[in-house]
Amino acid sequence: MPSQQKIEISVVIASYNRASWLQKCLFSLVTQDYNPDNFEIIIVNDGSTDNTEEVLRNFQKNTLLQVKIISHENCGVSASRNRGIEEARGEIIAFTDDDCVVPPQWLSQISKQFSLADNKKTAGIGGPLTSLCTNENSFVGDFVKYLDEFNYIPVLGKIMIKPVHVSKLLGNEVIPYLRTANAAFKKTCLEEIGMFDIAFHCPGGEDPDICYRLLAKGYRFIFDKDLIVEHHTRANFSSYFHSLRNYVTGDFKKNQKKHIYKNPVIQRSYSYLPLQKLASLLLTIIFSPVKWFRAIQQNFSAGRAFCFQIIIVAAKFYCFTISLRLQADYLLKFFKI
Repeated sequence: MPSQQKIEISVVIASYNRASWLQKCLFSLVTQDYNPDNFEIIIVNDGSTDNTEEVLRNFQKNTLLQVKIISHENCGVSASRNRGIEEARGEIIAFTDDDCVVPPQWLSQISKQFSLADNKKTAGIGGPLTSLCTNENSFVGDFVKYLDEFNYIPVLGKIMIKPVHVSKLLGNEVIPYLRTANAAFKKTCLEEIGMFDIAFHCPGGEDPDICYRLLAKGYRFIFDKDLIVEHHTRANFSSYFHSLRNYVTGDFKKNQKKHIYKNPVIQRSYSYLPLQKLASLLLTIIFSPVKWFRAIQQNFSAGRAFCFQIIIVAAKFYCFTISLRLQADYLLKFFKI
């Protein structure tokens, strides 16, 4: 029988066609050192066509944890998370992704951080992601290690949002957004701003958007660099470039609604996107020799370090071309050409 105790945390996972990874994610929730009567797991199967439904039913059948399965036609990551929030009984909504593995102390640490945050304006708590590749010794695996992208945390400066490596955070930075692969929010705060914007169908942009809207309401976030979650990242370059396309598309969507974010630094970050992407491309080309030398210092071979720079330049060029196409499409629709 379901527990009659008050649920404190609802873990919400939106999943699409990642049955094998999802299984590992769910098993990591079984090992939590947090009272199982005080949390529930809500998995939203977003129209998966693999054996996700079978994995979920087997998990629900063989665990003593409180598990709720929601299945619907493919609606996208934002709509799926919103469905999970609507069904949640907890005061805190903890998000992770179906390709993540959370540590045993994940929920207890989230609960502790919220109890220590006596400021009523604290809306969310998050932490870094450690990227893991299926074959860590492969060329792709080395590239993932070199990028270390999810350990670069966005910090709100006076002029721009800049990425700072987690090892260099001092603890007094203003974090403008959290990544929902490893974040928890007060349910009331999410409801206050209308939850996730379903216009963000694919992962990429929905995290900053919801956080910027919370910031506009005067809320803040706490970043706990010890709250580490493992993220099984892209196994090939095709998926890497696919993610880049989603990110740029997400940036463009934020550009269209930046007026509601209020903060001028955030608004500026999503203005003149093609020019920003072009500037990023040019700077990458200019500083490639420096980056190549630093990669060698990190014990990557000279050949791999050189290839990494070529791939990154290609990625920056790809982002620039996508931003141009999106801008052109927008202008054509605006002028109804």
